[in-house]
Amino acid sequence: MRIASARAPLALCAALWLVARPAAGLELDEAWAVARQRLPALRATAARTDALRARVDQAAVPLLPTASLDVIQAVTTANFVQRPGAVPRSFTTGSSATTVTTSPELYPFFQVAGNVRWTVWDFGQTAAALDAARSTARAAALEEDTLRQRLWVQVATAYLQALAAQAVAEVAEDAAQLAQRRRDLVQARVRAEVRPMLDLLRAEADVQSADVARMRAHDDIHNARLALGLSMGLDRAAEGTLRPPQAPTATVSEGQLEGSAALDAWVAEAGKARPELRAAEAELEAARAQLRATALQWMPSVFVAGQMAVAGTEFERLVYNFSATAGASLPISGVWLQVPQAAELRANLRQIQAGRDAAALQIRGEIDAARQVWLQVRRRRAPVHTLFALADKAHEHARARYLAGATSLVEVIDTEAARNQARLQVAQIELDEALAIARWQVAMGRVGQ
Repeated sequence: MRIASARAPLALCAALWLVARPAAGLELDEAWAVARQRLPALRATAARTDALRARVDQAAVPLLPTASLDVIQAVTTANFVQRPGAVPRSFTTGSSATTVTTSPELYPFFQVAGNVRWTVWDFGQTAAALDAARSTARAAALEEDTLRQRLWVQVATAYLQALAAQAVAEVAEDAAQLAQRRRDLVQARVRAEVRPMLDLLRAEADVQSADVARMRAHDDIHNARLALGLSMGLDRAAEGTLRPPQAPTATVSEGQLEGSAALDAWVAEAGKARPELRAAEAELEAARAQLRATALQWMPSVFVAGQMAVAGTEFERLVYNFSATAGASLPISGVWLQVPQAAELRANLRQIQAGRDAAALQIRGEIDAARQVWLQVRRRRAPVHTLFALADKAHEHARARYLAGATSLVEVIDTEAARNQARLQVAQIELDEALAIARWQVAMGRVGQ
C-alpha cells in the first residue's frame, strides 16, 4: 500500500509561504519513508501478517501424504514364550510341548520398513480450515493497512505542526524586530519631549513581551520537531528544512459539506474502502469457516496406506514383504469436544459482528466530524484572507502617508505589526485546512489512492 503518495491531501500547507523556500530538506513523503522503516509497530504487524500467511500452508498439510522410513538393527535371544490362545491347544498337549528350554545365545535381526499414508478425503474439514486460515491472514493484512494509515496521520500531523511552529517563529522574529524599532523611535521622541515617558514604558514592555513570544516560538519549534522525530521512530528531533507539500485539488464543494444528504453515500464509499471494515469482514469469514470445520470434526476421513519392509537375521538374506490398505477413520470421541467448540465459535462470531457494527458507527461519526471541521475552516478562510488584504492595504497606506510626511514612522511600524499578525492567521488557516482535508481523506479511506 503506497501510503507515501497520500501527501497530496496535506499540500494546502503550501500556502504557508513564510516557510516555503526552495531549499533541500525533509519532505513529508521522506519523513513517512523513514517512519515505515523505523517504527517497531509496523514491523510487528508485518511479522504477524507473515506468520498468519505461513499458517495457510500449514492448514493444507492434513490432505498431503505422509511417509516414514524405519531402519532397525537389533540383537535378541530366540527363546519361545507361549501365550495362551496364540496357537491351537492341540499343538501344546504332550510332555514335549510342556518342556521349556532357554538359551542366552544372541541372534542379529535387521529390518528396513517404509510406510506411506494419504488421507484422500475428509469431507471438507481441511478445506474449511484452509478458508479460515486465508481469511485470518487477509484480516491481518488489512489490520496492517489500518495501522499504517493511523501512523501516517500522526507523521503528517506532526510534520504540519512543525511547519506551523516555524511560521509562528518567523512572525515572532519580525514582531520582535518591529517592537525594538518602535521602542527606539518612541525613545527618540521622548528625549525630544514630543511624547510622554509613559509611551516609552509601554514600548519597552512591548519589546519584552515580543522577546518572550520569540523565545516561546523557538521552544515550540524544538518541541514540534522532537514530536515529528518520535512519530518517525527517531530518538531525536527531526532535522533538515521542512518543505510544504504540493497543493491538492478539492473534490468536495462547500454545498455538499453544508448538508447531510451526501453523508449516507460517503459512509457507503468509506465502508468499501476503509481497511477496518474489510478486516472485520475477513474475520467474520474466518469465524464462519472455523465453525464449518468444527461441525465436520465428527465426519470420517478416507485414507489409503502402504507398507514395504525387508527383514531377516542375515543382512545378505533379507526377506521382503509389502501390504496395501484402504479404509475410513471415524473420530467418535470428537463429538464430545465439537459441541463446546461450536458454542465458543458462535459467541466469537457475535462478538466480531458487534465490533464490525461499532466500527461502522465510528466511521460514520468520523466522516461527519471531518465534514464539520472542514466546513468551519472553509468558512473562516475568506474572512482571514480578507483581514490580511486589509492589513496589507493599511500598511501600504501608512507607508504612503509617511513618505508624504503626513504621519510618523511609528504608525508604519504599527501597521506592519498588524499585517504580520494577519499573515500568521493566514498560515494557521492554511494549516487547519490541510489537517481537515487529511482527516477527511483518512475517514473516507482514500489515503494511498
